[in-house]
Amino acid sequence: MTDVEIVDGHLNGHRSILVFDRDADTRRALTAVLAEAGYTVNAYPLDELPVDDGAALIITGLPGPSYDDRAAVLWVRRMRRRYRTPVIVISTQLSPQDPQLAAMAAAVVLAPVDVGTLSGVVRSLLV
Repeated sequence: MTDVEIVDGHLNGHRSILVFDRDADTRRALTAVLAEAGYTVNAYPLDELPVDDGAALIITGLPGPSYDDRAAVLWVRRMRRRYRTPVIVISTQLSPQDPQLAAMAAAVVLAPVDVGTLSGVVRSLLV
């Protein structure tokens, strides 16, 4: 089993990313890694959804203390509808082979996140 499954297509050179996670340290770490790679990054807790600013990509953790497949799919659907852009899900709680989530997410990355893997997924979606 691989730790990433890319399910969606490519974007057109936009470099703005919104990061959502309930953990402040995770938000800071993802922001630092992505900013170092040249992306514009804004990070928020899961309960703070800003207005759509035209971000090219969403990277998000999942709500709830434990994995719930229905809640995960609803969360990704909500993010896609609100921001009209692909969503990368980062989670310790699921298999990247989860078919319902894979149908909604552009990619699923298992945590702990390998920086090289995440960078590769982001690059593949923002070409």
